[in-house]
Amino acid sequence: MSQETESEEDAEMEAEGDGQHLERIDGLGDTYRSRLENAGIDSLEDLASAEPDDVAEAANVPQTRAEGRVEEASEEQRSNA
Repeated sequence: MSQETESEEDAEMEAEGDGQHLERIDGLGDTYRSRLENAGIDSLEDLASAEPDDVAEAANVPQTRAEGRVEEASEEQRSNA
């Protein structure tokens, strides 16, 4: 593995912190995740504490889908506590 690749992986792991990154939510696609991250929601903690209205607007998804994602993030956090 090249030094540059190792550095990139280290930076990615550091950005993920304690593994509470949005990628831990099954079925959360790249576009959805990118939209949330652009709105400043880039961790499970952020998503779990977000208002579904804000998530729906940021991700450009229906309110019910946003509510489900907020709940999934909350459940994931509880299971990792």
